[in-house]
Amino acid sequence: MYDVYRKKINPEGLCYIIIDEAQEVDGWERFVRGLSEKGEAKFIITGSSSKLLASEYSTLLSGRHVALYIHPLNLIE
Repeated sequence: MYDVYRKKINPEGLCYIIIDEAQEVDGWERFVRGLSEKGEAKFIITGSSSKLLASEYSTLLSGRHVALYIHPLNLIE
């Protein structure tokens, strides 16, 4: 999908990629790290699984991530 995007829509420059429920795709962290190191893309990775909190992802994306923990709102909020 990324290759098609680059060929047909935006062949040059930085792009922003949002991946939701990333833990469901095998190898997503290698894809993110590769493009980040090349400076081709910026990423927003979201998910609702504790798999995303695993230390292995922090190691693979070391120095490339900022974790934001968002708690559900209550009825008053």
